Formats: sequence, C-alpha cells, structure tokens
Amino acid sequence: HLTACETATANIKAIATDPNTKTCKAALSGNRNIMFWNTYETPNSSDTTVSLENTPIAPSSPGTAISLQFSADGEADFDINYADAGQLSLLASYSAANGKTLSGTSSPFVSSPVAIVVYSDDANADCASVDASCSKFTKAGTPFNLKVNAACWTDDADTDFTDNPLTPNFDLASIGINHTVLAP
Repeated sequence: HLTACETATANIKAIATDPNTKTCKAALSGNRNIMFWNTYETPNSSDTTVSLENTPIAPSSPGTAISLQFSADGEADFDINYADAGQLSLLASYSAANGKTLSGTSSPFVSSPVAIVVYSDDANADCASVDASCSKFTKAGTPFNLKVNAACWTDDADTDFTDNPLTPNFDLASIGINHTVLAP
C-alpha cells in the first residue's frame, strides 16, 4: 500500500514453468522494457496518473514502456508514486522476440492520504493561545465552520498538513469525529 504523493518501492517477478521439470524458473533477466498500465478500482476513474520510475504511465493497454533491470531470479524493483487516494491495480506485459508474451496483474493496492486534516475555514480563526482568552472562542451550541481535507505526503518532517496538496479522490463514508477538552 502507498501513502499518497510519497514514492515507494514495488517488486515485479517474471516467472515461467520449465516444460521439462515442471518447476518455476525466471522468465526474464537483464534489462527489459515492460509495458505498464493501471486500472482504477475505487473510484473507477481519476485525473491523476500513476508514475513508475518517475514516468507517468497510461491508464489503459498497451501501456507505457518502463525499463527495468531483472535479476537472475527474474525479479526487478521499481519506484511507484500516486498523488491521489484510491484503490488501484497495475498491469504489466512483455512481448519477447520469439513472439511469446508474459502478462500479469498486481493485487489491488490502496493509496491513502497521509492525514485527514480538520481545521477552521475562517482565515482569522488562529489564536496565539489555546485557552478561553482566545477571542475566537464562542458559546457552546453556536454553529461554526470546519474544513476536512485528505492531505498528500510532502515530507517526513511535515507536521502541519493544512497546507499540503489534497487527494481529490479520497472517499470515506461516516467519518467519526472525536473531541478533546483542553480547558477548563
């Protein structure tokens, strides 16, 4: 699974069955161009593209060629990044010179926001103090406005998610809200 906007490392395995021994073996080794594309599971579409090795990939077949270095065991690592929230799958295809094609689909994976941010939508709502001396406090039962945003990751040291890019596809029904009494 991914954190939206944060690059992660994924792994692909190219495996074939040896016709003589009926055992699995590496189907690819060395540098190969693999065609990748993705499907959007939930939601079923997005204006945001998935990037592999810093290259945006097509959202449909035949995909985008990504050069990968496969080990002798038929495995290759690659960077993946998705700047939104949702559930997706990756699809891959390789056409060999002998006319044979390898193809596969990942298990669905989820890209989640780094945080759900709740804050006042009043630009003047900040207070130097977090106690009753703040002029922005109001009587119990008085309505006030809040914003709820699903934030993209920007940096591991980031602690203020209110200014982070948003994940427009984030969807979660029935978000529970709890409170903490700071004073009195």
